[in-house]
Amino acid sequence: MSNLEIFESFAEDIKFDSNSFDVVYVRQAMHHANDLNKFIGECGRVVKNGGLLLTIRDHVIFDAKDKEWFLESHPLHKFYGGENAYKPEEYESAMENASMT
Repeated sequence: MSNLEIFESFAEDIKFDSNSFDVVYVRQAMHHANDLNKFIGECGRVVKNGGLLLTIRDHVIFDAKDKEWFLESHPLHKFYGGENAYKPEEYESAMENASMT
């Protein structure tokens, strides 16, 4: 495809100008964030005013014990430590902080 460019970046520091995209699609990625507020804030920054941030299939926990169990039982976490999980209210709060609600 001649009109396709691939960029690599951490979601907490997206290398695009503000208001660049009509839609930002995030699938199974927010739970990898070390700083969920910064991750969603950056998504909110690059999506155009009136645009859409669409997120699906992230790990959800309901208390600290769930997170501990999740991380201990995840088959890949012990190899690279890149897994995480957040409570629904943490996802919601990060969305509100980024004015994405």
